[in-house]
Amino acid sequence: MGQQTPRAGAVAAPGATGDHQSGARRKIFEPADADSELTKSILIQKNQKLEEEMLCPVCIDQKREFVFMCGHSLCEVCTSSIDDCPMCRQPILKKIKMY
Repeated sequence: MGQQTPRAGAVAAPGATGDHQSGARRKIFEPADADSELTKSILIQKNQKLEEEMLCPVCIDQKREFVFMCGHSLCEVCTSSIDDCPMCRQPILKKIKMY
């Protein structure tokens, strides 16, 4: 196999080398600072989106804890005060605790 070439903008980690199967030494590359900042920004956005998806859509304060037969879910506080799903208006027949 041919020697692997680094991506454009990649920099070698200080003192980083690795052994190739043939016994030849090669540099191990890591992303440049611009790439790592972009990656960090993307991960922060994904984390925020996941946290928002876990929050109750009614109060946007508590974690969702109960799911209804229609598939929607709310926190315990909001669930205790309603008889119909605020998302689809179907009657709540059963409140299932999520773990």
